[in-house]
Amino acid sequence: MQPKNTINCLADMPVMPLTIGTMEWNQTGTWRYLTPTASNKIPPCRADCPAGMPIPDFINALKSKGDTEALAVIMRQNPLPGLTGRLCYHPCQPKCIRRTYDDSIQIQRIERYVSNCDRLESNAIDENGSVKIAVFGAGPLGLACAYFLGLNGFGVSVIDAAQEAGGALLKVPVEKLDPKVRVKEIDRMVSIAGLNLNLGQTDLAGRMTTIENDYDIVVVDPTSVEHAEQKTLNPDNFDPLSSTSVVTKKVVITLPGKLLPFKPAMIAHYIGIGHLAANHISDFIKKDPALSCGLTDLKEHVAKERVKLDDGVSAGSGLLKGSREKEWSEEQVMMEAERCLSCGTCNVCGQCVQYCPEASIQIHDSLKFDLFHCKGCGICAYECPRGVITMEDDKP
Repeated sequence: MQPKNTINCLADMPVMPLTIGTMEWNQTGTWRYLTPTASNKIPPCRADCPAGMPIPDFINALKSKGDTEALAVIMRQNPLPGLTGRLCYHPCQPKCIRRTYDDSIQIQRIERYVSNCDRLESNAIDENGSVKIAVFGAGPLGLACAYFLGLNGFGVSVIDAAQEAGGALLKVPVEKLDPKVRVKEIDRMVSIAGLNLNLGQTDLAGRMTTIENDYDIVVVDPTSVEHAEQKTLNPDNFDPLSSTSVVTKKVVITLPGKLLPFKPAMIAHYIGIGHLAANHISDFIKKDPALSCGLTDLKEHVAKERVKLDDGVSAGSGLLKGSREKEWSEEQVMMEAERCLSCGTCNVCGQCVQYCPEASIQIHDSLKFDLFHCKGCGICAYECPRGVITMEDDKP
């Protein structure tokens, strides 16, 4: 603690008001009855994404660290960004808060650009490699389920009668999806999750006993496996959208009627449901939900009125004019990314630090509050343009 200066006579007075020390000794945080808390929240774009894409996170990663890191962020939630970046009907964009100022962020275009990055390496873990899972069907649903099971450390084999992975994606017209893109996307996800593809497997009935003995769990993608073969497998129906569904040794994933038959524009729904199914199966095996690769670790939605333009965000409308097929340049993508308001997601813009009258906020990898000196005035929460900082009752 710094000692106080003692004034004994008029001559000891300074010629002007002057502080040569600090106020660290005066722990004014004891005055506080409200405490600032910084926590990321669910933005409207992510709330409406069937795959639960962490949109502000990957855009911030793109701006600060480049496309490789941005792709790594995406691949934790979406194994096929090159396909969703071309086929999805992008329900995220109409919900974009930026739309209230000018134009929505062209999220799909940015995702499509990032998906072209080919420098991402495998990061699959092998904590539960002794648990073997067979996924019947190499369509988008089966592949997504297998991918997240692989990321959770299980040994996963994808079995399909076709000679090529993709299921219903194989029927998407070339003008909508270049087959080379499909192959690249599937090859990347297979590599990252350490999946084993067993294609051209038609005699399921004859091999059923062997398959059941070889695998701990058998999962069926109903969009890729013929009905007759499903009856041969004799699985239990499993609805990952229902909290009452129970995972058993053999399950067939059920889908809402509106998602059948497969429509290319609904691909994000298939990825999201595959992700949920993988989480349920992982929890069933591990008996520990905390270990699962969750769709989102956020619970609270950001309040739209708390998000606003600030000096760190580019003004003006987007660059969406042009043909659907034409690829955007890096310059176009980065200009569009700069328009993102990062709703509900701290991008360490520093505005809270600038306005804090007590200099009680520091920025490292995240925001740190000096609660010994913070008086709880709430200015940081008021000035935060992302809606990240909130004031909460100070509990002893």
